[in-house]
Amino acid sequence: MAMVLSAYTHPMNHHRQQGLREHASLPCPILLLMLALSCPLIAAENPLPTEESCRRFVQTFYDWYLPKAQDLDGDPLDLALKEKPSPFSAAIVRGLNRVAAESKAENDAGLDFDPILNTQDPGDPGDSYVVAKTTYKDDVCMVELYGVFSGKKTDQPLVAPELKFKSGRWIFVNFHYPNSTDKRNENLLILIGNYLAPPRRN
Repeated sequence: MAMVLSAYTHPMNHHRQQGLREHASLPCPILLLMLALSCPLIAAENPLPTEESCRRFVQTFYDWYLPKAQDLDGDPLDLALKEKPSPFSAAIVRGLNRVAAESKAENDAGLDFDPILNTQDPGDPGDSYVVAKTTYKDDVCMVELYGVFSGKKTDQPLVAPELKFKSGRWIFVNFHYPNSTDKRNENLLILIGNYLAPPRRN
């Protein structure tokens, strides 16, 4: 099985910081409220399918996801896949779960990058992904996100999520990688398909 690599890897190596927050002493109602506000899916209440609501959903999701990716003790993608309701389409959830199962069985690195961020290095606390352009046309919302590392914005967008509005909420249906020069690495669904495809025989 061929290893599939990311279309973009952030060039700088960062020293990551770790921290634990203790909430055990907080009253239950306050703790529940904090948990709700920490989840972008709960925070978004019945949005309408507009460019602005799509932009807000994506920015809120990345503001929630990136700090978890910077935490060495966590698995942000696994956490996001377990969110209910899921922010991802059934095809993405099913595909990433199959990749995870097969990579474990084969003892390899799977896709070998974070497909949500399109990088192997999510940076340091304080770095961010920012929405720069949103387009909503023919029931599809396309969003471009740039990275901001050590206060400097990347020259080009790092990732371009594709979303659709279903059952009253936005969901990610694919993630495109603008810096890819190979159509086999252009988006997440293609990468999943390539990874899971049976090896070719001569």
